[in-house]
Amino acid sequence: YAIIGFGMFVYLFSNVTAFMVEGGLDRYLWDRKMHRAIEKLKDHTVVCGAGKTGRHIVAELLEIGRPFVLIDRDAETVRALHQHLGSAFPAVVGDATDDDVLRIAGVPRASGLIACISNDNDNLVITLSARLLAPKIRIVARCADEREQTKIRRAGADAVVLPNMIGGMRMVSEMVR
Repeated sequence: YAIIGFGMFVYLFSNVTAFMVEGGLDRYLWDRKMHRAIEKLKDHTVVCGAGKTGRHIVAELLEIGRPFVLIDRDAETVRALHQHLGSAFPAVVGDATDDDVLRIAGVPRASGLIACISNDNDNLVITLSARLLAPKIRIVARCADEREQTKIRRAGADAVVLPNMIGGMRMVSEMVR
């Protein structure tokens, strides 16, 4: 019994030590902090994606003081954005196409959602899921392919933004004026 008990103690101790050394405890505490902050939010905006477009959206929302929650798949991207912007805004690390992740981000209590993932199919799924979770929410979706614009609108987006088209129009405007 003594040998088995000692072996179990060593095994438990090594697992707890590995959990702390590998950052599991930090991740767990960070997740709890974020979930508590998100649970307090109401009438906020949910931003899906911290890529090239999403980081500008997050910076603007911070600047105007509008409450929001960011959803992104990559924890390192979220941490880098926290450091770059100098703010510990609420964020969820997960797949925004998953209904459970959208619920964690507070979509049913949110006033708006911005789907700005680089993949149009993901933005379509996010739009549809958000519309089913919160029928009155305002949804703005990014769309790279003009042919997909109609599908995203039919899925429930209130507005569809085509960054390439807007960028092209802006460049011509700068040239002509």
